[in-house]
Amino acid sequence: MKRLAGLLDYALLLALVALPMAWLFDPFRIESGPISLSIRWGWKPILVPLLLFAARAWNRSRGIPGGFLSRPLMKKCAASWLATWGFFIALEGALALAGVEPEAASPIVIRGQENIDSLPRPGDEKVIEDPELLWRFAPGIDWDGITINSLGFRDQEFAAGKLPGTRRVIAMGDSCTAQGKPPYSVLLHMLLQSAPPTPAPWQACNTGVYGYSSMQGLRQFQLTVRNFQPDVVTLYYGWNDHWLHKQPDHLRMAVRLHPLRANLTAGLQKKRMFGALARAVRQRAHDAEETEDNKTFRVPPELFRATLTRFIEEVRAIDAVPILITAPSRTLTPGAVRGRSVHSIEDGNRAHQDYVAIVREVAAATGAELLDLASIMDDPTYDALFSADGIHFEQPGLEFIAQRIHEKLLALGAAGALP
Repeated sequence: MKRLAGLLDYALLLALVALPMAWLFDPFRIESGPISLSIRWGWKPILVPLLLFAARAWNRSRGIPGGFLSRPLMKKCAASWLATWGFFIALEGALALAGVEPEAASPIVIRGQENIDSLPRPGDEKVIEDPELLWRFAPGIDWDGITINSLGFRDQEFAAGKLPGTRRVIAMGDSCTAQGKPPYSVLLHMLLQSAPPTPAPWQACNTGVYGYSSMQGLRQFQLTVRNFQPDVVTLYYGWNDHWLHKQPDHLRMAVRLHPLRANLTAGLQKKRMFGALARAVRQRAHDAEETEDNKTFRVPPELFRATLTRFIEEVRAIDAVPILITAPSRTLTPGAVRGRSVHSIEDGNRAHQDYVAIVREVAAATGAELLDLASIMDDPTYDALFSADGIHFEQPGLEFIAQRIHEKLLALGAAGALP
């Protein structure tokens, strides 16, 4: 009988330990080779401990002594464990009865399965869907007269690794960086060939992608660009960050996690408690940023600031020099309103100036190099360098940008601030 009491206690201990795992992972899946098993827990995680407690109580009523869980310390531990997870389970049940739904969160890409959902969009051969970047250029496709290279960028072919002794500038950004015949990075490359900022050979490469926000750029740097061994990284973002969308980028971009962390995170995201807490935390920002038609900035201001700061940290972590570039502009056209990127021309112009100010503030706070093109090109004499939309540039405008970056690099080289 004493042995039976001990077995009951071991079974109860196992059931208690399994309780949070069953709460997090419902259904519980095992997929390994030919084995594919899915178990739905239902009420079993609650009923099994209750039945085991009932069996122990029945044993005690018959005078059978309890097992190791009857010791005072074990009883306290078991009671604490039950109280904790009982609270979470009861709260989840109450939220379910109240009709609370889980919060929408970033999709998850399990490490080692990063090609999940990376499928071409129907009818769009120029862009490939990417779970972490949202989209990227399709290699080998002609984009406005320039072929996307094998690495997936609108630039001439370049090797992922640079030649020994070579210095490399990587131009990162949105369509203002990717545009042109050629883009300003190619023009910068030619300037660096004729007048390098240090005695070493220099080259410039373009990784700008149409429509990218700073958050996509940071993820792109983390996934690929950092492996291109840059010595200088120019960051030209801001327009797409303050365009309006139904969801901000951080809720649309997949997060790559180790399988264990991915499963734990996925389990939490399904919980109504998680949804209620996430909504409560976001409510203040939501009230301030949500627009009248339920759209918000793709990268809200404080997240834009945090993203640029993180970007600078990661560039410096590989011993490269970050250069922030403010995005110059002219007044927006009705096309931005028709495309629902802004509510009005006035709102769009105001938001852009706010984001330009954030770039300047981040440069000052981090000590990063700043090329303030927005200030330099504010004079009306530069109006002809802009395209009709007030955002992009005519080819002479791209030449002007390449020259200003080149001058910046020459100054940094003279000051001994380049690798």
